[in-house]
Amino acid sequence: MKKSILLVSSIVVLTSASASEKRLVECRLVTPKTTECKPYPSKFMFTEKLTYDGSSDKLIISKTLPAGPKPKLIKVIKVEDMIENHLEVLGSVRFSGSQPSPLRKSAAEIRLEKAEKEQEMAEARLQIKKELAALKRERERLKLLLKQQEVAKLHADKIKETEAEKKKIAEEKKKAEKYAGYSVQSGDSLILIARRFKMSTKDVLAANSALTRKSTLKIGQKITIPLSQKKLDAILKKRKDQQLKEAKRGMFTKSLEKKYRQLKKKRRKGITLNEYDTKLFRALKSKHKLRVQATAYTSHGAQTDSTPFLAAWNNRIRPGMKIIAVSRDLITKYGLGNGKKVRIQGLPGYYTVRDKMNKRYTKRIDIYMGLNRRKALRWGRKRTVIYW
Repeated sequence: MKKSILLVSSIVVLTSASASEKRLVECRLVTPKTTECKPYPSKFMFTEKLTYDGSSDKLIISKTLPAGPKPKLIKVIKVEDMIENHLEVLGSVRFSGSQPSPLRKSAAEIRLEKAEKEQEMAEARLQIKKELAALKRERERLKLLLKQQEVAKLHADKIKETEAEKKKIAEEKKKAEKYAGYSVQSGDSLILIARRFKMSTKDVLAANSALTRKSTLKIGQKITIPLSQKKLDAILKKRKDQQLKEAKRGMFTKSLEKKYRQLKKKRRKGITLNEYDTKLFRALKSKHKLRVQATAYTSHGAQTDSTPFLAAWNNRIRPGMKIIAVSRDLITKYGLGNGKKVRIQGLPGYYTVRDKMNKRYTKRIDIYMGLNRRKALRWGRKRTVIYW
């Protein structure tokens, strides 16, 4: 309690002393001429609360208040001073007499200035006309030069084109001398032509620069084949001979059927056929064909009757024989009676008609498989073509 009382009294003394001695400076700002100073800094004058540590007599400042801002000095300027410094007052010209105004010019001066301006404008126009004429001449010169360059370029391009055409014609002549010509027929394609002459499609395209893989061939179109003409003619002749032999033997393939339709169409239009086409047409015309449904049967009781080896017309049959049974309509309409020989598409050799089927079947044949039930089941039921 004593320490706190002394603290309060000391604070009172300091504040009273500082109030009476305002002219004294702080001791930290002492100069050689100073004889007396304040022992305490000014910030201690605003201390709110002072306490002492319990273990020692050390003074602890818990909070201090900052000093207020310094006032700014405002300088007051009078209106008279501002007028004298910034404005210039001239005398009144209303009652100054009849002296001429420095801003007004005489009529002669105005005319002279106008004439000078017109002369300057005329000179400027003349100069502009001269510059425009020079630009026009330069433009015409550039146009003529550009035209000459374009003509020279066109002439050079034409020379290049003629040289390229000559080179292309020469290459085509060389190819024509080296390669053989082939006329595209109906049903031909690049792949079929390449297979026919035993080569790849790339070889055919290399010999024909105008063709690509997506090109469509027209009937009668001439293309070059990388073979000699003699070899090409020999291959075509061999193929024709083979087709003629197949037609005479009764071997009807899809290509022969298509060829027969083409020849038939030509004859209807009145187009004369060559010797080979005439022979082929006659060989194909002498044959009949019919699309039927073909099944298979064997000599078992479940598939025939009590006499499995006895067929219609009292024909005796045995396993291994190439015979067929036909429906009744084939006998009456197409003449496929007893003993008629036919060829079946997809099967080798000739088959003889020795049996007939039930009345409920039409356009149907039954192929005899002997006692091989498995073979008959494998055959099943198919759509095929018969020739006779």
